[in-house]
Amino acid sequence: MRPSNGSHVRVKSILCAVLGLAPLVARAQDASHALPLPFRGGPLVTGYTVWAGYAFSIRTASNNETFAGSAFRLMGIQASRSLFVQKGIRFSWVVEFLPAITASVGAPETRLPTATRNAEAYRDPRTFARYTLHDVYGLGLAPFGAELSRPLVSRLSAIYNVTAGGAIFSGVVPYGKATRANFTAATSLALEWRLTRGYAVSSGYNLHHLSNMSMGAANPGLNSHLLFVRVAKGRFTN
Repeated sequence: MRPSNGSHVRVKSILCAVLGLAPLVARAQDASHALPLPFRGGPLVTGYTVWAGYAFSIRTASNNETFAGSAFRLMGIQASRSLFVQKGIRFSWVVEFLPAITASVGAPETRLPTATRNAEAYRDPRTFARYTLHDVYGLGLAPFGAELSRPLVSRLSAIYNVTAGGAIFSGVVPYGKATRANFTAATSLALEWRLTRGYAVSSGYNLHHLSNMSMGAANPGLNSHLLFVRVAKGRFTN
């Protein structure tokens, strides 16, 4: 008669106890149960992101005009909190602070004052300077924001982000009778790559809009098309 499996188990247990191997076997079994779950790397649930962008194209919002020498750069800090998940898409609330915005702005050549067009501004050096290329520095706050994220493959997610708020600058933006204070609206598309369980990096496209909503004497506005990178830290889906 062949011994049963139960007999084999009892024999092994007795041998381990006699040879003093029982504690080692028990620890090995405990360790096998404590192994972490596989790391798939989903999108951010709750946490913070720091991002920076540089504009590759800048145009006025009112007439979609370009102007020579323009530049637009910004850095943002976002705090996000997951609200719910629907059909695999995670919806999050986002608040953004823009501690550093730098820009070189001015009027398109066809908008510069001349002796026959806007003669008063042409004769006043201080007023004329508002139309020429000038550097401005600003900061902003966007308390109204949302982010949609969806896992694509392991560690890779698609991100769609929108924010709205305001910004104030050291000079008029973009030129002339526009204002230093502006409302802002921005939308972003990006791909996010999970680096570790607590960090991710993403890169994508951002359309940033500035406008005083006709609260100034003029509202040429500004549309900046940016490429950006961001680093996220927080709690992610596994």
